Amino acid sequence: IGRYRQAAADALLPAAQQALERNRYGTAAEGFRDLVAVWPDRSEARAGLIEAVYGEARAYKRKRDHARVLTLADELLNLDPGEFRALVLRAETLMALRRYAEAKTTYGEARKLKPRNKDVNKGFWKAAGLARKG
Repeated sequence: IGRYRQAAADALLPAAQQALERNRYGTAAEGFRDLVAVWPDRSEARAGLIEAVYGEARAYKRKRDHARVLTLADELLNLDPGEFRALVLRAETLMALRRYAEAKTTYGEARKLKPRNKDVNKGFWKAAGLARKG
């Protein structure tokens, strides 16, 4: 199994890293996902996958495809539950989708990680106010 994992890493990792460097996040994420599926403990693959998925989510955010951004933010949180950027991305997307109670909860999780972050605090209170109005 070790030989197959190494062969997969030798084949997939350089192509995925090159795609990431060229800001081709979808292609990079696909390569890193394949490698993580074969070798879940490979730290380079997990780190690359997180960066690729985050870049892909930012690209979809610019296109205002909020449903896709939410899916990608959830994938990031599955990969790394304490990922601050993913929590903020998820909260902002929930705000855009007008799901204020969920946004408040997500901003609250982000506040636990970085309590002094002004943008997160502002988002939390805005979501709290809008959630009350219903």
